[in-house]
Amino acid sequence: MARTADRNERRQQIMDAFSRCLNHKSYFQTTIRDIAEEAGLASSLVYYYFENKEDLLLALFESAMEHFQRTLTDFFEPLSKSPLGSEAFEKAFQDFMIQYYGGEGWDACATFNALWALAQYDEKLKEAMRVSYRRFEAVLQQLVAVHVPPEACPEKLARLMLIFSDGIVILSTLYPLGLDERLELAQYGLKICRESEFLKKQPGAKQ
Repeated sequence: MARTADRNERRQQIMDAFSRCLNHKSYFQTTIRDIAEEAGLASSLVYYYFENKEDLLLALFESAMEHFQRTLTDFFEPLSKSPLGSEAFEKAFQDFMIQYYGGEGWDACATFNALWALAQYDEKLKEAMRVSYRRFEAVLQQLVAVHVPPEACPEKLARLMLIFSDGIVILSTLYPLGLDERLELAQYGLKICRESEFLKKQPGAKQ
């Protein structure tokens, strides 16, 4: 058990170092030596825990998604006992976004941007990301389902929320968005999502 804990800690140490490297260097510019130096380790030790840089990037992505999913669940699950009105739900979403955009989640943006760029040309990476996103989207659907009106489709709301949040991440690479601007965009996106005709269930859809 101790060995497993030590292994997990070492892997996390390397992933944290890689994440810091990506904040001031692109994925292609960052080398295993850079990551090792940032972690205070030998390059051979990085290769011991990860097959290559792509393997490390994917592990970093999965770790970020798991963290985001846990944070989202911990925040919204207590609110799922009874439906929230539109304003209360938007306020709860804003509070969560403050925690996400102002905290650890925002540090993962460089990781996500690197992965999206690479996934265009790497089918293995694309499939791994697709599986992870589907898993996350399923959790998000369950969390928002109780808060949507009967005529709305929680699957569509979850998909639109995901599109808007990821869109803000991408936009942040082009513009220096402050926390207030990110929150304003997230709130505006949620409002559009909830009021959109797209959310209405199609005739004949399962209730």
